[in-house]
Amino acid sequence: MSKLNIASNTYYSLSYDESKNRVYLSIKGFWPNEQVVSHYLKDWEHVLTLTQPKFTLVTNLSYAKIYTQDIMSIHEAAQRLIVNTGVLQVAEVLNESAFLEAQSKALIMKSQMPRNKFNSMADAEAWLDSLNR
Repeated sequence: MSKLNIASNTYYSLSYDESKNRVYLSIKGFWPNEQVVSHYLKDWEHVLTLTQPKFTLVTNLSYAKIYTQDIMSIHEAAQRLIVNTGVLQVAEVLNESAFLEAQSKALIMKSQMPRNKFNSMADAEAWLDSLNR
């Protein structure tokens, strides 16, 4: 599996696997303000130009911290882009934070992004792979 790296920095990494038509997002740590992730939406716009209809997404939130309201707005905008581009399904790997889970759930309700939760990347990948069989 060869992933095309779109962005990789202190706060997130974003890549695309053409063979699986799958986007990979990993969110890292606490995002203190919008300026530190000023390219986030542009990076999403870029990666979404590479996808085919009914692409899948793995979101790794294992190392994410809670979001401020400004950051929640950025994530909501990204999720709307994802939904509008035609995502088939999202597999989200969460850490043990109940507050982060509540924030994630609130975002999903606003954006209507399809999502299933997992405890490991391997389980998330296996589930998404099973959808394409």
